[in-house]
Amino acid sequence: AWIKKNGYEQIALVGSSFGGLIAIHTAAKHKELISLALKCPVSNYPILWQSRLGKDGMANWEKEGLFSFIFDDQKARLEYGFYADLLKFNTYADAAHIKTPTLIVHGDADDDVPVDQSIRLFDTLRIARPQKELVLISGADHGFEKPEDFNQMIGRIEDWIISNIAGKGQASHCIL
Repeated sequence: AWIKKNGYEQIALVGSSFGGLIAIHTAAKHKELISLALKCPVSNYPILWQSRLGKDGMANWEKEGLFSFIFDDQKARLEYGFYADLLKFNTYADAAHIKTPTLIVHGDADDDVPVDQSIRLFDTLRIARPQKELVLISGADHGFEKPEDFNQMIGRIEDWIISNIAGKGQASHCIL
């Protein structure tokens, strides 16, 4: 509502990691988006935790209700309820409804979000038949820490958004 109220007509959405999951759900509901760019998107959040913690770890997390871990050199805690809420969503089913041109950029050395999630997401987008592209950057990690990887990722996203805005007239643009 705020975007349209302020006169923006062409909306591009960018989501990274868990923000990618949110962007996928948003794009499935908002057909007016002109461009979607996803960087290492989480497409299956529950499986990330299941693979990290294993069956016993998951059972303990459910029993205790809270899981502590280190994130970016900081102690973090995650409530089991957050995980349980995410079980209600099916990102791949939502992706099948995306009509927005979609770019996925993922590093093939990502240890946080498996690249196979982006490959499956890309395949799922075929159902909706949007213009789509999957870019796998060799040797890039989740944060695109190497300058050349970061610059390639940013360049691909920038080019994607600009190419989808081009030819759409002189309307106001909003990139989220």
